[in-house]
Amino acid sequence: CAELVWDLKAQAKECAPRSVSRWTLQFRTALPKLLAGLAAYYTISSSGESFSRLSKAGSSRKQLSTTCAVDTNLVLQRPHLIQILTLLRLFGYDGQGHSLDRQLVQIRTGEGKSMILGIGSLLFALLGFRVRCICYSEFLSQRDNKLFEDMFEAFEVGELVTYSSITEFKSDKVNEKGDIRQLTVDLLKGNLTAAPRDLPARTKGRGLVEDILLVDEVDMFFGLDY
Repeated sequence: CAELVWDLKAQAKECAPRSVSRWTLQFRTALPKLLAGLAAYYTISSSGESFSRLSKAGSSRKQLSTTCAVDTNLVLQRPHLIQILTLLRLFGYDGQGHSLDRQLVQIRTGEGKSMILGIGSLLFALLGFRVRCICYSEFLSQRDNKLFEDMFEAFEVGELVTYSSITEFKSDKVNEKGDIRQLTVDLLKGNLTAAPRDLPARTKGRGLVEDILLVDEVDMFFGLDY
């Protein structure tokens, strides 16, 4: 796995567009191979040991009847077709322009949004973006984060990926230039002697880090509660 991680990081660095306004043909060409590598790592890390144990057990029990035999391939957790197609679309694989368009994708219940968001967040981070993945439920958000937390750490992008609720995201945006409640109190008391601080430059390496927002249950995001 370590060799696969190193290879994927090198590939991502070589073709990284670094900006949604510079979505290059070089990256689009490399995208299928990057997704295949990340999917392979996910399968190995999440179910590789179980697969190996069952394979060894099956080969050592040659007298086992076929009715009791276990298909070891069913143990492997692999992205399915809908998830791969969604990720290709999300990353603009079929796009013609030089920028990444905003996307609205409908995934039916049970088709694996958690994996799409997890692998999508990981790939965006590998390309040098800061990713915010939000959901209406704090519980569901943290559950999905834990599913991919080890992968984020393995690829050393944990600091670039944040999972949170929509409410927490809204609060963070409101308070980007300071505590809005305290600023309001200072304004009313006449103690606001300077304009709210400018946002600190967020950099990684030599360039500015652009933000990517991934929204789970987008219908909730546009609901009356938010």
